[in-house]
Amino acid sequence: MTGYIGFAVFIFLSVASLVIIPRISRSGEMLVIGNTQLPMPAFTGVVSAMANICIILMVVFYGKAGFIAALVLLLGQVPIRARNLIVTRQMGSLPGVFSTLLTVIVIIVIRSRDRKIVQFQQDKA
Repeated sequence: MTGYIGFAVFIFLSVASLVIIPRISRSGEMLVIGNTQLPMPAFTGVVSAMANICIILMVVFYGKAGFIAALVLLLGQVPIRARNLIVTRQMGSLPGVFSTLLTVIVIIVIRSRDRKIVQFQQDKA
């Protein structure tokens, strides 16, 4: 997925997850799979992980532009998640805060290693 369309798709999926996750976590609905009933809030981690994969793929496929967009999306989530954690005093959103911070670390590592690889290849040429 290259070009502007792929970039836009990754951003759309990441932003959509920000809208979907709170709705799923507050939902009292049950999802029936076979004979098993699963509460909808159980899927918040799944959606969050998929959003983080989109963020990481943005950095891998789109370099500097992907890194900047990913960093803005992730760092924009931190105050919202921290506020929710402080105001509600419920530790249920703590995994989301850690997931966001760890994804920030991952994209920084990916971007810094990518730059070193490019520089190494230019030095060899």
